Amino acid sequence: MAELRGAAVRHFTDIDSTNLEAGRLAEAGEAGPLWLLANKQMAGRGRLGRKWQSPRGNVYSTLLLPLETELRHLPQLGFVVALAVYDVVARIALPEKVKLKWPNDCLIDGAKCAGILCEVVKQKPLLVAVGCGINVSMAPEGLQYPTTALRNHGVADVLSVFSEYRSALELRVEQWRSGFQSIAADWSERAIGLHEEIAVMQSGTSLSGVFIGLAEDGAMRLSTASGEKLVHAGDVVIPSLVAMRKSA
Repeated sequence: MAELRGAAVRHFTDIDSTNLEAGRLAEAGEAGPLWLLANKQMAGRGRLGRKWQSPRGNVYSTLLLPLETELRHLPQLGFVVALAVYDVVARIALPEKVKLKWPNDCLIDGAKCAGILCEVVKQKPLLVAVGCGINVSMAPEGLQYPTTALRNHGVADVLSVFSEYRSALELRVEQWRSGFQSIAADWSERAIGLHEEIAVMQSGTSLSGVFIGLAEDGAMRLSTASGEKLVHAGDVVIPSLVAMRKSA
């Protein structure tokens, strides 16, 4: 993996999407590592093609990251980034209020405060757009789940939050160089729903079981009545999180 410390930052006032810009730069020959930071996005995206509201006042960043790993290990990166976001958020909000939800949501008191989207923009050599939005001043409205912004939980401004996230991600990527085991262990310590009976919604069907841990590729290991199953994608329903949100 490339050395991240000292990587340049390109700051945009307005842009369609920092991930889209990373893809354009990769196509034009940019090799990274390179940070892209925007004040506002007009076409921000989240997981599963969902629109990510991107008004001014939040962090919208993408790290164009060259990697020397096999594609099958790439899903591990989402957990690396989630831990970096946690490291920042837990310094602003009380750590006991901050949890990680599979695969890479960061929650404060059950409300989502950040979004992560890692996309391959070039395969040879491997380049990944590591997109991350962190709600600093504004939280999107009208969603099916509660959201919050860091300023509701402590003093925070966009540039300082980005700077802390940048440093945290550098450290977590360095940790990843030694393997996924310690990343998985750190993520599990901060996770909500682990060892709990949960449900996963996939294309209109529901799969239930006990969330027993992470597989090597970051898949959810689910213990079901018919044996262990691996879940690579889906919307997770966690009873303890549902209860937390109802009591908020």
